[in-house]
Amino acid sequence: MPAQGPAQRDRFDELYLATYADLIGDRYTVPEVEAIERLLELRPGSTLLDLACGQGRHLIQLGIHGYSVVGLDRSDVLMRQAYKDARVRGLDVNLVQGDMRALPFDRAFDGVVNWFTALGYLESDAEDQKVLHDVAAVLRPGGRFVMEMANPIQTYQKQAWEDSEIASTGYTMLNRSRMDYETGYQHTSRVIITPDGERIERELKVRVYLPHELSRMLASAGLERLDYFGGLHGEPLTPESGRLILTARRRD
Repeated sequence: MPAQGPAQRDRFDELYLATYADLIGDRYTVPEVEAIERLLELRPGSTLLDLACGQGRHLIQLGIHGYSVVGLDRSDVLMRQAYKDARVRGLDVNLVQGDMRALPFDRAFDGVVNWFTALGYLESDAEDQKVLHDVAAVLRPGGRFVMEMANPIQTYQKQAWEDSEIASTGYTMLNRSRMDYETGYQHTSRVIITPDGERIERELKVRVYLPHELSRMLASAGLERLDYFGGLHGEPLTPESGRLILTARRRD
């Protein structure tokens, strides 16, 4: 399989958990899982794939709600955290370490979840397209797919910007980002300052897909795009929406 560059491979590690701690707790996860249940039209006993499950926050909540969930991710750091958090909740989770371009499943899922901007970090549009083809392949006919990401319309409106966040863990994250309109990539120079003052620098790149591009990719993969939303409660997608949520269904 193609190898990811160090900047992309290392993005999802202990520093990710420390800097994003305030965005990946139950305060956000519980209402997100409620939205996932509604958008996928889940029934008791539904089988789900949490694709790029990370530290397993949605996987665990969905398991608590009684669904049969498999989580797949390539980060050993985040998967160890998922096992740890699941044990605390008294839950036995089914985790697979692997690449979302080559899903190692020979059975159908009722739904697939891909949440928190997990698409766009691969080497090319073709690699991202392969992910969506594999999503369609593991869904049963009529099965649903839900994906959530930063609102690309909002990202495209910006030429260059800076932001900073201070996490409750004591880590500070400083970002200097710019949008390359020709390639569709957002480039970010990130500085992370640890609680003891150490500075860690990283370069990140993510492909930002506009809604019409996502619709075309879904159709090519055999997925019927159902709707776009700008919030968990079905709010319309606007340039001001902070996030984009899309739903799709595998064609029969």
